[in-house]
Amino acid sequence: MLVNAKISSIQLPAFFPIFAGRFEDFTVQWYQNVGATLSLTMFINIFTPHIGGMIAMAMNYMKRLIDRGCSKDFRKTK
Repeated sequence: MLVNAKISSIQLPAFFPIFAGRFEDFTVQWYQNVGATLSLTMFINIFTPHIGGMIAMAMNYMKRLIDRGCSKDFRKTK
């Protein structure tokens, strides 16, 4: 967000990438470029921490299923 912002009242060196972007205000183009990227990043950050737990649950289920010989009988075990 800071990289894409353009504030002309602040004079920074040319190599400094913050506040040297294309957008001076929140416009339609800002929402299409920067807003969409921020939304996608937030969406990914919501779900990725939970993937490890979901994979662990699936692996435990598969281990129990293999232990039962692919049967759904809860009393059957090796």
